[in-house]
Formats: sequence, structure tokens, C-alpha cells
Amino acid sequence: GERGMLLRGGGLLTLAYLLVNMEPTFVFFPLAMLLSGAGFVIAHSTLQTRATELVPTLRGTAVALFAFALFLGGGLGTYLAGLAIEYAGFPLTLYGTAAALALFTLVSWPLLRVVQRQHATE
Repeated sequence: GERGMLLRGGGLLTLAYLLVNMEPTFVFFPLAMLLSGAGFVIAHSTLQTRATELVPTLRGTAVALFAFALFLGGGLGTYLAGLAIEYAGFPLTLYGTAAALALFTLVSWPLLRVVQRQHATE
């Protein structure tokens, strides 16, 4: 279900950011990119589906807000990652990203259960 997809997607993304720092790079980097792509697609599609179902009468608004948050996060995340790389270097930044993804996944996973229960009672 949705929760499993979110857990798998977040887990794959976390693993990908950890693998990027592994040596030899030529072995682990392609695997990391494969896992990153799969994790993003799994997590993104799950979150977007949930966004379209939150308020059926305002589906367009919900999708627009989801897209806005996605692209704002992408832009802001790129800027913050650049600063982090400048001050802490690539390895620490990538480990920090992996930790943030793991935290997001572990916090979102139980919250999705609450949302599903609320939807079931409506």
C-alpha cells in the first residue's frame, strides 16, 4: 500500500545517498543513481497520489500546491546543499542528506496511517 511505497522509496533514496560516498566510486555510483531514481519515482508518485485525494473538490489546487512545494524544495535544497558542500564538503553533505531522508521517511510513515484512518471514517 501507500505506506509501504513511501517506506521503500525513502529507504532507497537514503541508501543511494549513502552509497555515493562508497569506494570504489565507479562501482557504487551507478548503483546509487539507479536506486535514487527508483526511490524518487516510488516516493513522488505516492505523495502526489495522496495530494490529489486530500480534497477531491479542490484537486487542482492540491496538485498546484504539491508542485509548488516540490519545486520550491528542489530550488531551496540545491542552494542549501551548495552551501553545505562549500563549508563541510561532499561526504558530510551527502551523509546529512541521507539522514534527513531517513528522518523524513520515518516521520511520514506513521503520519500516513493517521491520514488513512481519517479518510476511512469520512
